[in-house]
Amino acid sequence: MDAAVIVGAIAGVVGAAVGAAGAVSASVVAGRQQNRGQLEHWRREMRRTAYAAFLNSAQEAHDRLSDLHSAMITADTVGVPADVRHETLTRLFGEARAAVERADRDQAVVELEGPRDVANSALRVTHVLALWITDQLDRWQPAAMNDVLRMLQRDRSTLSSGSEPDFPRVHLDQAAFVSRRIDAFTVSCRKTLGSE
Repeated sequence: MDAAVIVGAIAGVVGAAVGAAGAVSASVVAGRQQNRGQLEHWRREMRRTAYAAFLNSAQEAHDRLSDLHSAMITADTVGVPADVRHETLTRLFGEARAAVERADRDQAVVELEGPRDVANSALRVTHVLALWITDQLDRWQPAAMNDVLRMLQRDRSTLSSGSEPDFPRVHLDQAAFVSRRIDAFTVSCRKTLGSE
């Protein structure tokens, strides 16, 4: 055989090996990038699900607390019999408490999913919901406050006005204050998810 043919054959084999190695390397890099993209998509969807669940439960708590307050006002102004008033307010308070508990549980998932600014925003929402429900109960049944604080796994010091100095005392202002906190949480979520 001619030396040129041998050199050409060796060069062809080496070229094919280098080309194959390059193709394999490119495939590995592309696969990693695709996996990273899929992981980022999965993470964004997990966060979106957690954020949506919290927003729904926080809004539900807001609505139930508004219902409770409206019933308290109506019962006081219309002169509802004491037993009917107590039964109605007990039911509505139970619904409000359950909604606040759901928001508290959903906030824990948001805290796990992060990031920190969104988790802190959700925590502020649950904090003002806890302030609001305890304020409502304090107006309705002051003696029952310790039961609610145990249910919320908080003590009075964490719900003092010093921990939330801007929390208003008037119901409509409280509702608006909680709504603003929920809106701030929504903005944080949108920023994190890249939709704002």
